[in-house]
Amino acid sequence: MVKQPNNFYWNNFIDIHGKTSQQIANAPTLDKVWEKIEPFIKDQQVLVQNVFAFDFLCLEQTLAY
Repeated sequence: MVKQPNNFYWNNFIDIHGKTSQQIANAPTLDKVWEKIEPFIKDQQVLVQNVFAFDFLCLEQTLAY
């Protein structure tokens, strides 16, 4: 698990993935785990379900942070 910068989750997304801010409170942020994640996606095509409406925005905001 990776904690987003403000650790806020909309209820409808909690219903989807079952994770709450309390469960993620002690998880590392992306900057702490990026070196572990990058080798799995570097130079690869990454497929996501809701890319334009959600995933790109989340990734963009997290990387900007």
